[in-house]
Amino acid sequence: MDWFNVHFEPFAPNGNRDIWIDDFHSDWEKIARQLMLHNVETAMNRYSVGVEKLTKINTVLSFDKESGLVHVTTDSPASFHLDKSQRRYFSEDVGGLPYALGILAIANEYATHMRFGLKMIKEGSWT
Repeated sequence: MDWFNVHFEPFAPNGNRDIWIDDFHSDWEKIARQLMLHNVETAMNRYSVGVEKLTKINTVLSFDKESGLVHVTTDSPASFHLDKSQRRYFSEDVGGLPYALGILAIANEYATHMRFGLKMIKEGSWT
């Protein structure tokens, strides 16, 4: 099974562009904690600078040492959040294409980090 799948619905019925990550592995919190110990926050903030240059939007990424990335805000109402109880990330109010591309890029990059963390845990490289 694939884990941490990123989805993009460019023409959602609500008029927005919906972005979400689902299929969380049962060890997702352990993976997030390990990623935080291995500087994922720094890596993601550097990545977001490139996204900002490309899309011309401003982003702020918020992290928690137990859950990893918890929130992405932009200079518009567009945002991206972790829903721990549902074990997924979801977007809100993503209207314009630059915001959709920016949040989609950040979501995809973070999902890649989560998949890498899962691989490291399965290999026993991270405990």
